[in-house]
Amino acid sequence: METSKVKQLMKNKAHFHEALVRNGFYLPSLRSGVCTMEYLIGVRDKQIWSLQYSGLKIKPCPQAPSKHVLLDLVLETLTKNGVVRHGLVPRKKVPDKGWLLAVLATINPECKVFKKDYVAAADI
Repeated sequence: METSKVKQLMKNKAHFHEALVRNGFYLPSLRSGVCTMEYLIGVRDKQIWSLQYSGLKIKPCPQAPSKHVLLDLVLETLTKNGVVRHGLVPRKKVPDKGWLLAVLATINPECKVFKKDYVAAADI
């Protein structure tokens, strides 16, 4: 469905975001730059990869690195797993840190940022 038609059906981006969450999609914060109508439509139409709440795994990361380091780690893992339609662009429209950590914990639970001896300052 075209963006203009979706906009007519949904009151606004926030309403569409909420509808996707209610349908089990684990999405970046509505305020994050990546969360555009085009991104949400791509997720809904399964043209853009998205994590489902049913598959979500959480791991502790007391000293998380910057969003840009996390984004690079997520993109590296998605690429290794053959996911090319993820809607993420390095250094532009970066998702929120919580979403990046949850996605990384789910797709790469052995990532260095989840190790007991990890110190974020080492990545700066």
